[in-house]
Amino acid sequence: MNIHSGFKAVDKLVQVHGVSCEHTDNPFQLAVDIPDQTRPCELRHFIKPFGLKEFPHALWLALQAHAPATTGMSIHRFTLPHLNRVFCWVLVNAQGRVLEKAYPLNKPKYVNAARVLIRSLLGSLSYR
Repeated sequence: MNIHSGFKAVDKLVQVHGVSCEHTDNPFQLAVDIPDQTRPCELRHFIKPFGLKEFPHALWLALQAHAPATTGMSIHRFTLPHLNRVFCWVLVNAQGRVLEKAYPLNKPKYVNAARVLIRSLLGSLSYR
């Protein structure tokens, strides 16, 4: 898979690891599926792999607002391994609608690359 995000490190990571809409755990992407009808009190169990302290508050509020959902959701975290920093968080429902996103590295090159990455992720969700 190739994308042209304008940021060579992200392009290379996508080429090596790809972008998956399924549950995945690699140095570039961590994705966890949240099944439908998950109650708000059960959400903490699903975000533990991300680290409770690192999880963005905006995503937590969006998760609580949409739970219990009639359709499943998935959380995706994209990391730049060479910086050991997260540059994009995305909460997507099963229909491929972005419910919330967060950009911890708030520089234009990271935000633009994240937007291209999200479009690529939504493109792979449409073939699910």
